[in-house]
Amino acid sequence: MAIKQRDRVYRWITECGHFRISLVDASRLANDAIARHNLSGSSAAFLSEALGVTLLAASLLKSDQLVSFKISHPEQGELLATEASRSGEVRGYLQDEKLLALLQDNNGELGRVLIGSTMQLSWWHDRKPRHSYVPIEHGSLAADLNGYFLQSEQIPCFVLQTTQMATESRVELSWAALIQALPDSPADALQTMAQTLRALDLADHITAMLSTKISDPQEFNHKLLPGFDLRELDRYPVDFYCRCSKESFGRSLRTLPDHELLDMAEEGTQEIVCSYCQDHWYYTPDDLRAMVKE
Repeated sequence: MAIKQRDRVYRWITECGHFRISLVDASRLANDAIARHNLSGSSAAFLSEALGVTLLAASLLKSDQLVSFKISHPEQGELLATEASRSGEVRGYLQDEKLLALLQDNNGELGRVLIGSTMQLSWWHDRKPRHSYVPIEHGSLAADLNGYFLQSEQIPCFVLQTTQMATESRVELSWAALIQALPDSPADALQTMAQTLRALDLADHITAMLSTKISDPQEFNHKLLPGFDLRELDRYPVDFYCRCSKESFGRSLRTLPDHELLDMAEEGTQEIVCSYCQDHWYYTPDDLRAMVKE
């Protein structure tokens, strides 16, 4: 039986104790999402980027927490929504028709479409969210997440993301990385890290490492940031996974007035399509009438 290859999140801390690092390889799950939503071109690349960045933010969470992103355009409204857990689950969707219309009006340039939009970043704990609203100024989720950490959280960090498309509808490689200063990191450590990243061209460096598929963890740790000794904290698998079910949508249907449920039953079997994963759920007239009796 073939072993399923899975994407992973890798987390390290520098031995000097000044930085923590997260790296997300999200290539396989990006292709899963693209296929589910039947995306191509800029839409496929944008959703891939968003899933990787969301998993990157989730790598900072505790085990029972969630993080979600929503991108809203001032004219078209919601364009994209994603969410991820520390346990390695991520899901998301994109309003493809809206995005394609905006791309057509902006010479196909995704960055121009996004500038002026708003990124809602929500950290969830015990089902209670803490929302932050970030104006998109750079046209890149990674760059604007970097700005969020620097301005809202007062944490110096470096956020990078790269997606390479093999075809219009298939990802070759999609990853996201974060290097974040820990509290009380001295100024000279930040300067050294910045100089290292400039000299290294980290985006090309990580792309080359993932493309060569280094399998030895010690070799990977040694080559990731030359000049810094890294201690691996953990690594864990990540997948595109949606928690929707017939029961969960049924709970939402039960909030409707009885007469609406009865009207739906008279119309015949009802179909609900999950926005996140495109799974289809069906409710027969008997299902709907049973909800009224409850």
